[in-house]
Amino acid sequence: MSTFLMRQRLEAESASLQNLIDHTSQNDILGRVSLDARLQGVRKELEKLGRQMGTRAEIALVFNGAPVAGAAAIEASFGSKAIDAFQRTVATAFAVQASDGRVGQRGPTVSSEMAALHITGVVHGSFGFVLEELDPKGEQWTDSALKTAADATVRLLERVSAPDEAEAEAALEEVNDRLFVNIRDFVKLVHDHHATLTIAEKDRVLELNSPALARAYERVANATIVDEELTLNGILQGILPGARRFEFRGGGFEIKGKVARDISEEYLRSLESDPMVGHEITGVFRRRTVRDTTSAVRETYVLVRVIPENGMPSHAL
Repeated sequence: MSTFLMRQRLEAESASLQNLIDHTSQNDILGRVSLDARLQGVRKELEKLGRQMGTRAEIALVFNGAPVAGAAAIEASFGSKAIDAFQRTVATAFAVQASDGRVGQRGPTVSSEMAALHITGVVHGSFGFVLEELDPKGEQWTDSALKTAADATVRLLERVSAPDEAEAEAALEEVNDRLFVNIRDFVKLVHDHHATLTIAEKDRVLELNSPALARAYERVANATIVDEELTLNGILQGILPGARRFEFRGGGFEIKGKVARDISEEYLRSLESDPMVGHEITGVFRRRTVRDTTSAVRETYVLVRVIPENGMPSHAL
């Protein structure tokens, strides 16, 4: 049985036993002792469950709203589309992670079999599905790559639906463009079917209720992300190796932003001591333009490569 379903069963049993104890007569000493012993046993099982490592991907998608008929049923078309959309999003997050972010809009990604989740149970009380990573080798000591990808997917959904507008904007500035399309498709599917969603992992729960879904939908439904590469000559005005930030002026631009992950901190520090800061360089930048539903345009820059005047390679990885 999955961790989620086991916890759900134990919590329901714990609540039921506590209710029985509360309504048992004080004179029924044996009855109260028996119920209390059972309750303590259930609580110990819950504590033991909480101590389990949980290093494999395991997520429950619990739906409410128009496509759901109480705890009895869910529209087959919506349910299958929602699971497929979520699986595709996790698979893309897995590919982005495996390729260190180098996944384009088109073309093959890492084998889908490596990122496959399986339906292992149905959630009662509303209607939902438990999706798990099947690992024939059993539990491992560290989180699997698929669990990390699933966690990243849930975290991205949390950020784009957050009340904090700055948090959502930062998520859109950082997300891989292909992963963004998958997240957008998933959010639109749930929103357009007038559904709500609870996503439960082993150690946290994300509530995508109507306000949260409305926020996410407003931000991503009609948003576009365009990435392009710019090569500019100018002055490298500043580098912060620890914060991985830069400032640059040239080609009619005065820009600042982040440094690409594959440029080592050691190399960034060498730019300060070489020195290259304050000198003319050729910089290669990735400019991301995010256009949202209000037609507002936000541009961010990432420093991809630094080409000194002598033309030597830019990175020491």
